[in-house]
Amino acid sequence: MPETGRGSVKPFKLPDLGINAQQLRYLQILSEDTIKVEKEGIVVKLPHPALFALHKLIVAGLRKSKDKKEKDIGEALRTLKIILEKEGPAVIKRHFRMIIPAWQEKIIKLLRQTEEMEILSFLKRE
Repeated sequence: MPETGRGSVKPFKLPDLGINAQQLRYLQILSEDTIKVEKEGIVVKLPHPALFALHKLIVAGLRKSKDKKEKDIGEALRTLKIILEKEGPAVIKRHFRMIIPAWQEKIIKLLRQTEEMEILSFLKRE
C-alpha cells in the first residue's frame, strides 16, 4: 500500500482479507499504467514493465544492502534493455515523464552512478 506524507510504521489492516498491508513509498508509480496478462485462464493486472523498472531504480537508491541494491539495479536494467530492443526508447521516455521530477532525479542519479549511458542519453529531461 502506498505510503504518503510522513508515513507510518504501523501496518494498514485489511480485515476482510485477513491481512495487514505494509505502507511503502513510491508504489503509486506502479499503478500509473498497467498491462493485463493472462496465464492459465487467470487475468492479472501488472505495472507496465517500464514503470516497474523505473520503480526498481528508485528503490535501489534507498537500499542499505549492497546485494539487494545490485539485484534491483540489474533487474531494472535488464527490463529496460528488453523494452529498448523491442519497443524503442520512446516507451521508456514516456513512462519516465509520468514520474514526478524529484523521483526522475533519483533515477538519473543512479544511472549516472552505474554509468548506464545508453539509457541516460534519452532520459535526460529536455
